Amino acid sequence: MAPNAPRSFALLQNGVVHEIIRTETAIGDLFHAGLTLIEVTAEIAVGWHWTGSAFLPPVPVAPRLPAPSPLDLLRDEVQALRLRVDARGAS
Repeated sequence: MAPNAPRSFALLQNGVVHEIIRTETAIGDLFHAGLTLIEVTAEIAVGWHWTGSAFLPPVPVAPRLPAPSPLDLLRDEVQALRLRVDARGAS
């Protein structure tokens, strides 16, 4: 008898794919019945969201900008003071 073709399953935690499990064995024989496992295609990956009927990719997160250095903050303060001094001189 030929082995089963490999199948992929998403292990869900709080509606998010936590792990992808690829197996040729019947999934019910491997894991506790209380776990949420959904058969998936190759495009589904860790981090995708399960709506209850479909998978959605994670929302891209904008990269965080680095915090300004103390020197940058000081330069900004000096510039602000210069602008105030210039404004007083112009009145």
